[in-house]
Amino acid sequence: MQRVRIPSPAGFLEGLLELPPAYAGAVGAVLAHPHPLPGGTMRNKVVVRLAHGLLEAGAAVLRFNFRGVGASEGVHDRGDGERDDVLAALRFLDHAAAPRVRMLAGFSFGAWVSARVAVSRPDIPWVLSVGTPLAAYDYGFIADCPQAILFIQGSLDSFGSVADVARLCPPDNPARALVAIAGADHLFTGRLRPLQEAVRRHYQPLFVAAAGTPP
Repeated sequence: MQRVRIPSPAGFLEGLLELPPAYAGAVGAVLAHPHPLPGGTMRNKVVVRLAHGLLEAGAAVLRFNFRGVGASEGVHDRGDGERDDVLAALRFLDHAAAPRVRMLAGFSFGAWVSARVAVSRPDIPWVLSVGTPLAAYDYGFIADCPQAILFIQGSLDSFGSVADVARLCPPDNPARALVAIAGADHLFTGRLRPLQEAVRRHYQPLFVAAAGTPP
C-alpha cells in the first residue's frame, strides 16, 4: 500500500494506492467513499472491503479522501466539486498504475458521485455502485450511463430498497446487474465478507479477460 498525494482543483487529495500481486497493468479502479459530513472517509469499513474484493479480482485500487476530508485540501462541495476529485483520481491512476482499462466504484455518496462522473466517460466500461442511496439523491441521470453497472445492495438498506434498485436494471439492459446481500443494512453490518466475495466473484473473470488470458 502506497500513500499518495493527488493533484486536484481543490488542492492535493490524500490517497492510498494498492496493487495486486503480479499486477501487469490490466485494470485500475478509483474507489470513492461515503458522505464526508457524517464521517465518511477512504478508511470506511465498507470501502476497505470493496478495495480488498477488487484487489483479489486483480485490479489496482486507488481510494482517496474527498476534498476537505482527512489530509485532503479544500472544502466539501455537496457532490459537485467531488466529481472533479474523482476525475483527478482517474488522472493520477493513469500516471501511477497505467492500467489499460479503468473502472469507477463507490459506496453510498461515493457511488452517486462516481456514477455522475461515468455519464460523461464512455471510455470507462464498468461502474460498481454499492449501497446506492436512492432515498437521498435523484438517480434520473442513470439512464444515460453507458457502462456495465453492478449494483450491490443490502436487503435491509434504509437508503434504497432492493426493489427500488432493481428498477435501475431493466430487462432490456443486460449490462446492468444487481446482487442483494441478505440481512445487510446500509453499512453491511456483519455482512462485510459476503460483500467482498460478491465483488471478487463478479469482477475476477472480467479482469482476467481484460488481461488477455483465459479464465
